[in-house]
Amino acid sequence: MGKRRSNSLEEHFAAERPEKARKEDPDEDRKARKALKKEKKRNKEKKEKKEKKEKKEKKDKKDKKDKKEQFGASGEETAASFSKDEEEDAHEKRLIDELHQRVNSTPSECPDVPKQTGNNSILLFYAYCPKGDMSRDQQTKAIAHCYETLKSLKCTGRLRIGREGYNGTLTGPSDGVRRFTKELRKWDNATFGQTDFKFVDNQPDKQLLPTLKVFPVTEIVTYGFNPQDAPLNMRGVHLKPQEWHDALTKPDTVVIDVRNFNESLIGKFAPPNNETGKHGAEGTNNLGVVGSAKVLDPGMRKSTDFPVWLDKHKDELEGKKVLMYCTAGVRCERASAFVRKRLNRDEVYQLDGGIHRYLEQYPETGGHWIGKNYVFDKRFSHGADRSTVISQCVNCKEPWERYNAHQKCFRCKMEVLLCNSCQRLKPALPKASLICPLCEAK
Repeated sequence: MGKRRSNSLEEHFAAERPEKARKEDPDEDRKARKALKKEKKRNKEKKEKKEKKEKKEKKDKKDKKDKKEQFGASGEETAASFSKDEEEDAHEKRLIDELHQRVNSTPSECPDVPKQTGNNSILLFYAYCPKGDMSRDQQTKAIAHCYETLKSLKCTGRLRIGREGYNGTLTGPSDGVRRFTKELRKWDNATFGQTDFKFVDNQPDKQLLPTLKVFPVTEIVTYGFNPQDAPLNMRGVHLKPQEWHDALTKPDTVVIDVRNFNESLIGKFAPPNNETGKHGAEGTNNLGVVGSAKVLDPGMRKSTDFPVWLDKHKDELEGKKVLMYCTAGVRCERASAFVRKRLNRDEVYQLDGGIHRYLEQYPETGGHWIGKNYVFDKRFSHGADRSTVISQCVNCKEPWERYNAHQKCFRCKMEVLLCNSCQRLKPALPKASLICPLCEAK
């Protein structure tokens, strides 16, 4: 009896144990924890994506409101374009997308240009419409025409088209980019007949930009001021590279670099000391020396900082000849006009063709240029044959001039220099350690 009762008790507890064992199965428990972790991660990603979208929508709405407040109702046709309602903007975007789609799906009348390995070119150009702003319909047609032509010629890059004009950095087969410029002159000779198309030839395939983007913009250079405050008929007098070279040696002259600080950090003009013939102190913001032009670096993080800087430093320009320069010339057009009108001055000049044309004139020594010229293509920078590096890695402080790391300042988000060695460090540098010189100086 006792034995049978014992078996009965064992059977009773044995019947309970499997269920308990299943609950405490380590494999099942691990799977449950893993599934829960994945679910939490998905929920977090969804939340972050939603917050990011809401933040972007809020910023876009604020930017649109700020533009309306800035330009008001008195900016005539250009200012009026900022006050167009969202429905018209959306319609324009849909129309452009449809035109792009049609180009992608319909064979072009232009014959394809075969890829010329190792025989590619970079094309830099800008052009303002000589008869005033295009209509919205003309702008849309210009986008479609340029996109279709560039695509048929196997060209890539970025082309900004505003109602005021064009601003592009393109790459492709050498024959293709030249055929594009000829097509522009044939299509709209009034705008492109005198355009200074700048070619950088003999580029390998690795220098080709990966995609083609042709898109509408409000300004081909974003300064943010009303174009009425910088009319193009008041732009500065253009100086050819040799004239600019000579002007830098003259006293009572102020030179303004209208590029952003991260660009001027790796290269700039340094007028010589007329007594010693040596360049100004390399690597400083103010390179001016007694007996030559004084160079001012506004230290801008973006072009919209320029009007504020000018108001604060206009006394330094009093009674001086003002020389202005940028990469290829386009940023000086509105900026020089803005200076002339704001200061009521006539002696305002700009470097014709920008640094690009100057270095073509002085390819070996660089003339009065030191360092490298920042560019918006896959070269990152270029300079004279005997150029030296004047900038340094933000981390190790070794000489470096290429923004190939695509890293930004932790505080202000401006691009910073990080050398290849520091890019390869393990563990990676903490983002908080990447601080640009402007933020360090504060």
